[in-house]
Amino acid sequence: MRSMRWTVLVAVISAVATAAVVPAAAAPAAKPSVKLVKRLLTPRYVDNKYADKREKIAWKTITYGSPRLGTYLSDGVPPNSRTIVHPVRARFAVTNVELSR
Repeated sequence: MRSMRWTVLVAVISAVATAAVVPAAAAPAAKPSVKLVKRLLTPRYVDNKYADKREKIAWKTITYGSPRLGTYLSDGVPPNSRTIVHPVRARFAVTNVELSR
């Protein structure tokens, strides 16, 4: 019976200590900067692996949607995690630049 009391006392103390150590939920991150969006999207749409051809992007607009909770099926966030995603729509034109040999 005495060991049962100590076990309960230790469990209560550890629960209180854990509650004191766990920080409050952080505020959602700010939307990504235009520079970051350009840096992440450029390699996806520009193919510069050929020696005689280069592509450039002419950025037109970058608009942001309202932040929302991401899903693993459509946003690529890990399952069972609370990840905030910031939808981005970017409009741009890819132009080819021929290099002289």
